[in-house]
Amino acid sequence: MLPNLSSKLGIGEQEAISLAVQLNAALIILDDMDARQVAIAHGLNVTGLLGVLYRAGTQDIIDFPNAISRLQLTTFRASSNLIQSFLERYYQERG
Repeated sequence: MLPNLSSKLGIGEQEAISLAVQLNAALIILDDMDARQVAIAHGLNVTGLLGVLYRAGTQDIIDFPNAISRLQLTTFRASSNLIQSFLERYYQERG
C-alpha cells in the first residue's frame, strides 16, 4: 500500500488507490470526495458511479434516466444539482 495516504480514507479506498497507482490504471471509480482528491493527487483519472452510468447510457447499454431514477431510491447520495447536470448533458447529447 502507498505510504502516507489520508487517514480519512477507508482501507478499501486506500487499497484501491494503491493498486491503481501500482497498475498505472487508466481510470479508478470512486465516489467519496476525499478519496477522489487523493487519487487525483496521485495522478489518477477518476470517475464515479454517475459517470459510469452516464457512459453506459450514452453507449445505449442502459436506460440512463431510468437508472438514475432507480439509483435515487437507494442509499446512494449525490446532490440534486449534480444529478440534474448529468441528465441535462445526457438529453443534450441524445438530441
